[in-house]
Amino acid sequence: TYRVTARNEGGGPADNLVLTDVLPAHTTYVPGSLRVVEGPGAGVKTDARGDDQAYYDGAARAVVYHLGTGANATTGGSLANTAELPGGSTIEYRVRIDLA
Repeated sequence: TYRVTARNEGGGPADNLVLTDVLPAHTTYVPGSLRVVEGPGAGVKTDARGDDQAYYDGAARAVVYHLGTGANATTGGSLANTAELPGGSTIEYRVRIDLA
């Protein structure tokens, strides 16, 4: 399981926030494992682009999350700074290690 936290340490909100994480070499994405653990829009997400605020891009071997308040299937939202949202927004997904 990979877990990534986005925190905004700036003076104001971060707008149009998109987090992209490329899978490490020799791993395979586990379908159905996208989740926003903490922050706006928390919950399980689908793998398909356009269904909700996260998707798996098989061609790029990357998970993509639109994060923050107001995020949707096509655009990132606004993430408050750490003074207002100290924990930021945390996502997770799973991979399988490919044996050689």
